[in-house]
Amino acid sequence: MQNLKDDLSMGCMEGVCTIKLTNEVVREHDAVWMEYSENGDTPCERLARIESVTAPDVNGNQMVKFRMLYRPEETAAGRKPFHGKKELFLSDHYHTQSSDTILRKCFVHPFLAYVKLKDLFPPEDYYFRWEYEHETGCPHHGQLAQFTRIACNAQGAPPRGLVSLTHRPSLLNELDIHTRMH
Repeated sequence: MQNLKDDLSMGCMEGVCTIKLTNEVVREHDAVWMEYSENGDTPCERLARIESVTAPDVNGNQMVKFRMLYRPEETAAGRKPFHGKKELFLSDHYHTQSSDTILRKCFVHPFLAYVKLKDLFPPEDYYFRWEYEHETGCPHHGQLAQFTRIACNAQGAPPRGLVSLTHRPSLLNELDIHTRMH
């Protein structure tokens, strides 16, 4: 049992790693801020969800498969008036890189779980209600592919059918009003 504790504290298990800057343990499906660079570009901070973590190699290095999260302004459609300040899109864009690039942990909730938080909108908590296809540049609401084209072309507010998908449109409006004020 002690070996397992030692392994966890050093980040030496498949599915688990330790953030070097904070010494905090993160696991598969946790959300994190990471240093991201693609094709030799200047690194920037990005949000991502950990999909898998390899066991350490002989040098103690671990590789992490990330599922990228996008802010609305980082998408082809851009930020719309109905997007909340802490809204993200869960994308189909995956990227694998060293666990050393993880900067800190954060929390990303499905929209309805986010609005139920007791500590209303903690600073390191975000939410998503859309998925984003990074190849096409289109957001979509889970399995409702028929709304994909409408969502891509929405100019001012989301189509009525999409708003009703949250099952609590008044809560959606309250959240957006709160996030615009802060």
